[in-house]
This record gives sequence, C-alpha cells and structure tokens, in this order.
Amino acid sequence: YTSYVWQDGSKGREYTSGVEEKVWVTVTDANNCSNTDTANVFVRDELAVNLGNDTSICIGSTVTLTADTYTNATYEWNGNAATTNTLIVSTTGVNTVVVTDENGCKGYDTISVVINPLPTPNLGVDQSICSGDAAVIFDAGAYASYLWNDNSTSGTLSTNVAGVYSVEVTDANGCKNSDTVELVVNALPTPVITDKTICPNSTATFDAGLYTSYVWQDGSKGREYTS
Repeated sequence: YTSYVWQDGSKGREYTSGVEEKVWVTVTDANNCSNTDTANVFVRDELAVNLGNDTSICIGSTVTLTADTYTNATYEWNGNAATTNTLIVSTTGVNTVVVTDENGCKGYDTISVVINPLPTPNLGVDQSICSGDAAVIFDAGAYASYLWNDNSTSGTLSTNVAGVYSVEVTDANGCKNSDTVELVVNALPTPVITDKTICPNSTATFDAGLYTSYVWQDGSKGREYTS
C-alpha cells in the first residue's frame, strides 16, 4: 500500500500495542483507493500457578507436584520440557514449573521439597536368659511415638518371656522405621542326686550329670563328689 493511518494517527506499516484496546488501520493503494480494518487486543491476566506450600517427605517416599491445568498449555519443570502438569519428586531440592498457555502467556511457581532421613531404632542384639531371671528391658530410643508388636506404646519393653519383639517408631517428621530382636529363655539344668546309705569306712559318690560347670557344697567343682 502507499499509505497507512492507525487509530492513534501513526502512519507506519506496523503498529505495536501492549494494552487492551481496539485497533484500526486505513490503508490507501496506488490507485488512491482506501479501506479500513479493525481488530481488538485482549490482555490476559498472568497465569496463576500454585504448587502449594513447601513440603517434606521421608526417604523411600515420593511426592507428586501438580501445576494448575490450562487448555493446550505446555509445562517446563526445572528447565526441562514436560508433557504433563505433574512431577514426581524423591530428592531434596527446589522445583520450579513454568506454564505457557495457548496464547503464549506464562506463569510459574516454585516449591521446596525436603527428604528427611528415617529414624534408626536399635533394640540391640538378641538376648538369652535363664528361666526365672529378671526381665530384660528393650529400649527403642528417643522418638515421638512407638508401637510394639504387643500393641504397647512406651519407649521401652520389659519382658522375661521368650519371643521375637519388634517396634515401629515415628520421629518428629512423621517418618517411620522398625527394629526386631529375639529373647531366648533357656530352661534350667536338672541335676539329679539322691540320698545314699553307706557302711562305716565306705564312701558315696554323686554324679551331677553332663554340664559345663559344677559347684558342690564344699566348693569343689568337679562333675563328681565323693563323701
């Protein structure tokens, strides 16, 4: 065309607008014929993207971050193009999503995810006691809450009953872990010695049986005792 007149009086071939307005242009060709066309400029609000509050999870778990859904939008997570508005996270870090809608408008949000370690309850090594001994106390350590396999909820368990005992602890971050220990209760040995009648100038010999150690009333420590 030979000339241009825009609604603001400018006369260039191109007109740039950054506001919401009605735009029109009148053009004139080499034959001095003129015509006008009109268009509207619509300014969209910035995309509202909300990943929620910063969060924390436990090692071994994941959290799914979800950005707001827009029609025909594209998503970029941590600088990487994605085909979905969700991201599964299992490591500590700051995560950012940029959403671009079908009009090229963008919005973004950032969220911090912290991965907390699991608690480490330690009931110690397996224990072995003799029947009738005092109870053994298993201590799970200092945590927010406890659940033993007998449904008790204290930090310690006192028992002299044979069995396998386990505890699940929960720490201040809500992370859980467990430990297991076995208590063996050994039966008492059963030495058998019986009354004996002997003649003058004779002796009586007592056999305590096969065990690992012996102590007789006179302090002797052999398997047999002669009187």
